[in-house]
Amino acid sequence: MNKHLKRVVIGIWGGRRACRNLSVDAILGVEASCATLADLEKLNRRRLFALFLAAPPPDFFLLKGEYRAQLLGKDPLTWISNLYIHNLFGPGRWIGKAFFATSKEQGRGYNILKADGDKAPISRVRMMDTRMGLSHYDNKVSFHLDYSAYNKFPVSGMRDEIRKINDNLFIGLGGFKATGGPFMPAPFALVGPPGKWVGPDGC
Repeated sequence: MNKHLKRVVIGIWGGRRACRNLSVDAILGVEASCATLADLEKLNRRRLFALFLAAPPPDFFLLKGEYRAQLLGKDPLTWISNLYIHNLFGPGRWIGKAFFATSKEQGRGYNILKADGDKAPISRVRMMDTRMGLSHYDNKVSFHLDYSAYNKFPVSGMRDEIRKINDNLFIGLGGFKATGGPFMPAPFALVGPPGKWVGPDGC
């Protein structure tokens, strides 16, 4: 393990130890039911990771429709994540995710991207499969996003997990297999209320 990756892993798990006994409300500094995106934006990467660990899983059918999305964190890794997501992930800046359950246990989704300019088109691409399952970060359940079936490398190696802060605010951890997967997660937020499910481009 190189020195940079080792510092990241130590920082993440150090945050877990420091906040192990804190509730979601205590980490946020406000009641979870009243929390907004602005409350998540105040947190550093360690506390965001601790918040994810403390948060409960969402109801599988609650995540339905199109949500606004934003990367979180205050460190160089967030800048690197932004550089990739907004310039190399797809056509335009990443602005959202969408979900739709296709059965009691499985669903599908896509990412929403928009090029610069008010009149620029919105792209609904980078599809994923969704399900509930045990987390890669602890022994609790998360809402999982798996990109392997619809995308080429490196996007095919993406694995995201999502947990609930309240009905209109969710915290996620995104991992690229090529950059360490769950050892170097990128925290992000999903914000509702959701818009309607439009469907991915070309479908």
